[in-house]
Parts: sequence; structure tokens; C-alpha cells
Amino acid sequence: MTARVERLEISTGKRTLWKELRPADRAGVFGISNVIVAPDGKSYAYTVASSVGSVYLAEGIK
Repeated sequence: MTARVERLEISTGKRTLWKELRPADRAGVFGISNVIVAPDGKSYAYTVASSVGSVYLAEGIK
């Protein structure tokens, strides 16, 4: 799961890649949203939507 963040030059419409956001732990990740970049471009934050479950093993059931 990767989110591409592009820089847009308003006067020309030119787009250039600024960052590709990848969560450190991608297990169960199904979305990246709410990307916020500081005006100076030095920091950013984003939301990761994920879902993980549990698997159980039952033995000896009759």
C-alpha cells in the first residue's frame, strides 16, 4: 500500500512526485487517507486504515 503525494505548480499545471508514503507495518493496511503537509513541506501526517484479525485452533472437539 503506497500513497503518492505530488507537488502541483499552479502556474503551469506541472505535477512532480514529492513523496511516496508507506506505513512501516503494512499488515492489514487497506487505505491511506487524510494526508496533511506543513506549509514548509518539512513535516507531514496521514491516517492509516487497517484491520487485523485472530485465528484460533480448536483441537480435541468431538
